Amino acid sequence: MYMRKRLDKWMVWHCHLIAVGVSYRFDFLSVNIYATVMLLVTIITLSLIKYATLECIIDNRTPNNDFEGELHKDLLCNYKSFEPPDKILTRVDVRVVLKYFNFDDKEELFTIVTWMYMFWNDPRLKWNPEDYDGIDRISINSMHIWTPQPFLYHKEDFYEYESLYYPVRCSIISAGNVTCIPRDIHTVLCKTTLENWPFDAHNCTIKFSIRDGVKDNMTFVSMTSGEYIFGSYNTTGWNIVDLEIMDNLTGNIKLSLTFITERQALGIAAMVITPSITLAVLTMSSLVLDVRNNVRLALATFSLLSSFQLLDIIAEILPHHGSDSPTILLFIRSSIFISSCAICLCLILRSLRRRRRRPHRWIISLNNYVSKTRLNFLLFLQYQPLSDLSSDDETEKRQEWSVFTCIINNVFIFIILVIYLILFIVYIPRPRSLK
Repeated sequence: MYMRKRLDKWMVWHCHLIAVGVSYRFDFLSVNIYATVMLLVTIITLSLIKYATLECIIDNRTPNNDFEGELHKDLLCNYKSFEPPDKILTRVDVRVVLKYFNFDDKEELFTIVTWMYMFWNDPRLKWNPEDYDGIDRISINSMHIWTPQPFLYHKEDFYEYESLYYPVRCSIISAGNVTCIPRDIHTVLCKTTLENWPFDAHNCTIKFSIRDGVKDNMTFVSMTSGEYIFGSYNTTGWNIVDLEIMDNLTGNIKLSLTFITERQALGIAAMVITPSITLAVLTMSSLVLDVRNNVRLALATFSLLSSFQLLDIIAEILPHHGSDSPTILLFIRSSIFISSCAICLCLILRSLRRRRRRPHRWIISLNNYVSKTRLNFLLFLQYQPLSDLSSDDETEKRQEWSVFTCIINNVFIFIILVIYLILFIVYIPRPRSLK
């Protein structure tokens, strides 16, 4: 009885396990079937979407695309890109449009970024637009046709990679007129001249030559004018004020462009030229004061010390290249010498005014001659009128020394005034437009 109960219980558990196993197997098969069905539905949906999309694509191609392809094929058929259009002489018109330039006066490097428009006629690239659905202009890669770009280069480029040839898209008109616009970067050494600093101007020349080994059967004619140059973007500090063009040259050099650059010097002029002139005026002002006045000696000394301080300021902003010296330095050097002379003159005249012994006869004779002739204008700065002096012997001595020092001081004023005028004309730098 006990064994039968155990057997029934085991049968119940066995049936339960079988039911569970069948259930798990059914779920597994259901998942596989579901995944297969979903995959088929996805594939069918994607196919329908692709078919519907293909039906909705808008064809933007123009009807003459086939004619354009045929035109390209006809033009380049039997075309020899290494042969020029005219084996005798091919004329190329060149227009240089300056987009950017930079002049590094510390390294003496002049860099330009240009668009070089090249125009020429190639009879091998002519066609009748009526034969190609009215197409009268096409664009083609410069590698497929003859262009002067690989032959014209700047031999003196500071960086060798800048003279490499890069293909561009060229425009061709049905008459055979070809236009190519390569973008070029050139950097050249440009020697600086600092004589007129800070209004210094420099001539930087770019010479385009024919590469070695190329037959000289091309001529280049410049169509460049100021409107393509002066409106270019430039870095702070320099302006292009003029352009000199030499074209249609014989020999290896075919085209020469000379850019005349001028420093933007208004700020530097306010720091250098204005103080230099002010110190010169200050030195001249000290000469009109009485030699016994301590302000005169103080002004001359201040002008001398300020000139040395001005030289220190100039040394910080002055370019260190260039074989010549700026003329403003020569002006300051002369001004320092004049200020030193003004100090010495003040001390000497002050010493003469203090003398109590009778002057030499030649001094008295000089005073009388100047007072009684047309040279009496040399007494225009007499700080102690003769009428205010008494007639005793000591006062007469002082009077003679006073007149003598007045004559010497006034003569010195005239001399220094003339010297400063000459220095101003010769040594003070001026802008190119004022020369």
